[in-house]
Amino acid sequence: MAGTPIVFYFAAVDAFDNDVTNPELFTAVAVVNPRVSLTGVIGSGPGTLLKVTFPTTTTAGAYAITVRTGHDAGLVGSYTHTVEPAAFDVASSTAFGETSIGKVAERNVIYIQPRDRFGNARVESGVDFTMTLVGSSSISGTVSENTATGLYEAEYTATRVGQYAIDIQVGSTAIVDSPFSVTIKVGSVQSIRDTRAFGAGVQSVVAGKKGFFLVQARDPYNNLVPFGGLNLTVTSAAISDASVLDHGDGSYSVSYTAKHLGHFGDQKLCVTQGGDHIRGSPFDLKVEFGVVFFVIVFLVVL
Repeated sequence: MAGTPIVFYFAAVDAFDNDVTNPELFTAVAVVNPRVSLTGVIGSGPGTLLKVTFPTTTTAGAYAITVRTGHDAGLVGSYTHTVEPAAFDVASSTAFGETSIGKVAERNVIYIQPRDRFGNARVESGVDFTMTLVGSSSISGTVSENTATGLYEAEYTATRVGQYAIDIQVGSTAIVDSPFSVTIKVGSVQSIRDTRAFGAGVQSVVAGKKGFFLVQARDPYNNLVPFGGLNLTVTSAAISDASVLDHGDGSYSVSYTAKHLGHFGDQKLCVTQGGDHIRGSPFDLKVEFGVVFFVIVFLVVL
């Protein structure tokens, strides 16, 4: 177990099957990975066995142990010794996943890895991890054990953007780095029904003149969308030359030209994407007369 010395015994014989019991004739090395290599101290064991004691190790894993003769480094034997993790320790357990950024209305998951006090990952069933979530709006979450991976999954869903604190504990003891500061952002925009239009040009325009208005994208939870990408179409029988400028930050500038005669009065203005209307569309657009100048010609007959 991690935190305890590695001790094992071996027997050695010479070419004539005589027992070799002099510990000074041998060396022993245990390696678990390139970063951990231990040199053993060899002494006499019970009977004709030799005892190898390695220093206390805090790294769990399967150690490859080799015993060699000291005079020519000849291989005596190779062995495997597994060092198990120490007891489960809440305060050393860690988490990864959506621990800093989450998405609105999506399944955000924080994966919890049980560990011992030395940081070794271990399988620990039945741990009562709890998750507390505090933020600018309501947020729900659950913690469940995934027996296939040995991890615990802390799943949460938020509907409003903002900053949240997520605290994962067992009893009153928190895991490493908890509480986590999580920023909830808008994910993909599945609907434009809450996207809105602002400005005089969505309500009225003078015939023959340019009309302007602004469109601001929002998600179904009324969060401002901070990125562009909507393919908006602006149509009306009363306008021509409609254009949409995507600013890349969720806002769009719309301009168009109001037509002349034949399209005065109340008209419908539609702002859509793929046939779906934004909030308020179709809008009642009033096309108004502009300033009319009358030229009076006097004919004087002499």
